[in-house]
Amino acid sequence: MIRTICILKGPAPDTKEAASCQIIIPGSQCGRKSDIYVTVLESSHQVAPRGRYIGIVSTNVETADYASEVNPGLDLLGGKEGNIMCRFTAHAPYMVPKAGTGSDGIFVTESYDATSHFETACLDVLKVYEQVTGEKLDIDNMKVLAQQEEE
Repeated sequence: MIRTICILKGPAPDTKEAASCQIIIPGSQCGRKSDIYVTVLESSHQVAPRGRYIGIVSTNVETADYASEVNPGLDLLGGKEGNIMCRFTAHAPYMVPKAGTGSDGIFVTESYDATSHFETACLDVLKVYEQVTGEKLDIDNMKVLAQQEEE
């Protein structure tokens, strides 16, 4: 997986000055198997100084030239127009627990993947909950904590 975090001068172009946005570039639109995820956040999210934005671009690595694989996302952030002040890139393997993990009472989650919406991370948490308790988490039938205290 590769993830690039950028400090931006302004919002992503063509987003109507949005304070935040998430863009998913389908892999098929840029000649890839994997989608490219772009997230932009501004200072109201307490992640950047006033007047600056943070842009994050990530994807699964598919080639030996992994640094260039985020270029379509960087272009959307205004890389060609000079909107990117600086950037920090990290390349990391995607890690999964070995089969049988948990039999000793130690449960391990998977690495964060390239997605920016955390769906896979939430699914992993649900999987670990079931491994630990032996039951699926049933959010629809949970009691509110305040109700439990009153009963």
